[in-house]
Amino acid sequence: MKPKTFFILVAAVSVLALSVYYISNEDVSQKSTMGGALFKDLPVNDVTAITIKSSEGTVNLEKGKKVWRVLEKSSYPADFNEITDLVRKVKDIKIGRVFTADGEILARQTLKLPGEENASKEEMGIRITLKGADKRVVADFVAGKERDTGAGYGGGYLMKPGDVSVYIVDKSFTYTDKKPEDWLDTKLLDVDPIDIKTVSVKAGESVVYSLNRGKPGADPVLADRNDKEQLDPENVKKVFKALSSLTVNDVAGKAESFDEKAFENAKEMLFAHNNGTQYMVSLGSKANAEGDSYYCKIKVGYKKEAQPSADEKTAVEDKPAIAEAKPVETDKAEAEVKADKDKADKDKEAEAKASESEVEDYAKVAAELDEKLNPWVFVLSKWDYDGFIAQRDGLMKKEEEQKE
Repeated sequence: MKPKTFFILVAAVSVLALSVYYISNEDVSQKSTMGGALFKDLPVNDVTAITIKSSEGTVNLEKGKKVWRVLEKSSYPADFNEITDLVRKVKDIKIGRVFTADGEILARQTLKLPGEENASKEEMGIRITLKGADKRVVADFVAGKERDTGAGYGGGYLMKPGDVSVYIVDKSFTYTDKKPEDWLDTKLLDVDPIDIKTVSVKAGESVVYSLNRGKPGADPVLADRNDKEQLDPENVKKVFKALSSLTVNDVAGKAESFDEKAFENAKEMLFAHNNGTQYMVSLGSKANAEGDSYYCKIKVGYKKEAQPSADEKTAVEDKPAIAEAKPVETDKAEAEVKADKDKADKDKEAEAKASESEVEDYAKVAAELDEKLNPWVFVLSKWDYDGFIAQRDGLMKKEEEQKE
């Protein structure tokens, strides 16, 4: 064998041996990571901040003293359940396979960093960063394209910034919310319509209408109704349901710094609850050119119902007793009468204390709710806005319905 041929054979065998070595090591690496958690040491309860970056923008969520907040929305409270779901989802990511990808594959699997130079929006992934105590990063990754579920796979592609490895995982983050408004706690109020006693509307100093229930559960009566006005029961129900499951589309900003022109011609609606809680809703102008959303402000207060004084109650309750009283013939009978009176007095005192405590509870809840809602200007959908029916004629039957 010629020396040249020998060296060629040695080189070929060496290349083959190295290839087998690297392939074997890759197989061992694949087997050691397959099924393992990508962020197994993630301290779920210690996460204090989340940043979500995409081609659509950035969302910053931060844990406050009491609640999570959306920084891009003037630090309005965030949806805690949605945040919890995201953190748990990151914690539960399982690795299916790992491979090294070049720029072309990263672009195809939408794994390029948001904002990366020369990358199109279609090539950019979603970067999710979780921070713990002292703003220390505890998880950071770019989520790419979702895997083809039609082939029975599911999950998606993921990589860590600065790493060359691409992970095929069992979770997809394609549909993670990418806009600040999507992370808001959208629940505003949920008041049972049956508990609303009165609804009144004012435009400036003029009363538009007032609907009143004589007693809880009774049909509302329109004040100052003329003979030509016929209430539509469905529209009346709609008004009393306006605060039931009321949600917000967006938060426009802090009320103290908001443009006052948005509420120049506002309608003020007062919803009075049977327990004394009062909800004042200010309905402002359109929030966009399309007219599918409107500005709104909400205040919550408490007004204690006027109750008869203790002396008045005693006077009223004692009258029959005095009228029906019979002469006391024995000391024993007199003692029994005194004992009954003492017990009645104690019962009245206990009832008064319980009533006062209940009032304090309602007032406290109203104050807490006002603290949450009063500082903000909300954006309502047209659907929710129309449910308030701030016009008097909106309560009435249409002319063709009145003729029937």
